[in-house]
Amino acid sequence: MPWVTKFNQYASTKMKEYERLENNLIDKRKRITDKLTDARNCKGALKNKVYNMGDLSGDFLIKYENKRDDYFDRFTQIDNSFNAFLKDLNGAISQCNSKKEEWNSKIYTREWEEPEEEYNVGNQGYKKWPY
Repeated sequence: MPWVTKFNQYASTKMKEYERLENNLIDKRKRITDKLTDARNCKGALKNKVYNMGDLSGDFLIKYENKRDDYFDRFTQIDNSFNAFLKDLNGAISQCNSKKEEWNSKIYTREWEEPEEEYNVGNQGYKKWPY
C-alpha cells in the first residue's frame, strides 16, 4: 500500500524532528546548568572571602555591606529566575519526548498481504488469476 509507505515516511520525519528538538533542548539545559553551577561556586567563594575580611570599620564598611547584600540578593533573584526557566525547559523536553513517542506509535508496521493478480477478460470485467 503506497499510502502506508508515505505515511510512515511522514511519521518518521516528524519523530526525527521532535528527537532533534529534544536533543537540542537537552544540550541547552546542560549548558545553562553548567554555567549556573559555575556562578554558584563563584558566589560561594566570594561570600567566604567577603565575610572573612574582618578588621574593616567606619562608614565605608556600612556602604560596602549594603552594596554587598544588594549584589547577593540580586544574584539570588537571577538564580531563581534561571531555576524557573530550567523547570519550563524540562517541561518542553518532556513534551518533545511524548510527541516523539506518539509519532513513533503511529508508524504502521503490519505486513500487508499482496493482492492476487487480476486481468481483463473482454466484456466480463476483471477476473482473478488463475481463472
